[in-house]
Parts: sequence; structure tokens; C-alpha cells
Amino acid sequence: MKALCIALLLFATGTGSNPFNLNFEEGTDDKGKPLWWDGGGHGYTIALDTAVMHGGKASGRIEAPKRELTEKDAAPLVQYVSAEPWRGKRVRLSGWLRTSDVKSGWAGLWMRVDSPGKPNLAFNNMPKRGPRGTTDWTRYDVVLDVAPEASDIYFGAILAGSGTVWADDLTLEEVPQSVPTTAAPK
Repeated sequence: MKALCIALLLFATGTGSNPFNLNFEEGTDDKGKPLWWDGGGHGYTIALDTAVMHGGKASGRIEAPKRELTEKDAAPLVQYVSAEPWRGKRVRLSGWLRTSDVKSGWAGLWMRVDSPGKPNLAFNNMPKRGPRGTTDWTRYDVVLDVAPEASDIYFGAILAGSGTVWADDLTLEEVPQSVPTTAAPK
């Protein structure tokens, strides 16, 4: 799964230092994905959904293929920004997730901080605290420190295993050092 995520992230569309379309209201690209977002995994569908949303008129959706899956099968919804204005700061990705039939894995928000020579300076994708099964809209967050040498911040939603996850009304913001990080242990 880690190799899949890294490979997909290398092809994601960068957006400078400001994230775009965090509420999924700006339509789709020529592949049908939410504008400014990329990602996917073997057989997974990444799409804009105008039938299920938290706020506004659309959400981002990751849907698993209809085959037997484990939590090693996964697909991220990906965007990245330059880390330059965030260096030395604590950053929170928050947003709303809804799930359906997530049985063999989990769903979650995720964020990763990279430097040119070292990916994964900080990382979290909520494997222990992400929603499972069928859940209504719930707010989640991931909080990481952005190292002074950081070059990029990758972020989005992830579905590991089966089912469907919708993401909506995301926010990427600086938070005080008093807010604890959710970084995965190294």
C-alpha cells in the first residue's frame, strides 16, 4: 500500500502553496475527478458526487472495486501544496467523512510532509481511528509538524479496503503548538 500511495502521489497535480477546491464545488477535470484532485488505486473510482454531500452541492468520493479486498488495497484522494509558507509550523487537515460498507479496512483523512531527499518527514492516515462500516458525516482531523526543510505537503482522503468514503468541507490551516500532533510513530 505504501508503494502505491507514493507512486500515485508522484503524479498528483500540485497547486502552489494554497490548496484548492477543498469543498469539491468547482466541478471535474477531463478524467471526471474533482478539479485540483488526483489519486486512485487499482480498480478504485475517484469521482465528484453530487448526490451525497456534507455542505454545498458536491463531495469527493472514493469507491472500492467490486472484488475481494483487504486493507492492503487502498486508494487516496490526493492534492499537494508547497510546504514553504508552512515550514516550522503545526498544520491541521480537518474535514468531514461519511462511509458505506467499509468492512475490510478503514477510511480516513491523511497528510504527509516531504523534503527533497526524504519523504515521510511526518505522516498520518488514521488506520487506528478512521471510520469503518457505515457512518454518517463526522468531522476528523490530522495534525502534523512541518519541518524547516520540508518541500511539499500531500493530503486528502483515503479508503483502505472495501466500501465507499465521501469527503467534504476540508480545511488546511496552521494551529498552535498546544494542539497535539497525530503523527504516526517512526
